[in-house]
Amino acid sequence: MRRVDDCIKSVLAVAGDDPEVQLIFLRELWPQIVGPGVAENTRPVGLAGRTLEIAAADPVWAGQLEELEDPIVRSVNRFWGRRVVERIRARLRPSQ
Repeated sequence: MRRVDDCIKSVLAVAGDDPEVQLIFLRELWPQIVGPGVAENTRPVGLAGRTLEIAAADPVWAGQLEELEDPIVRSVNRFWGRRVVERIRARLRPSQ
């Protein structure tokens, strides 16, 4: 598993600071970054500057995101290997 992590970090380093590329990786790797429980009820939908916009499944999860902001920011940055996100903003996921 260590080799896969190293490979991902190498690709992330090459991705640079392009927010669209960063968002693609965040969407694809979201369950590994935040865990399956959080990922099942949330998803990254935007990245502007160092603010990650996260859509929540319902108002309860939107509130939970406020409480989870610090752990999510730390987890994203640890996974990326550098400071990509400083804060998150929650919004409700549109009806599906």
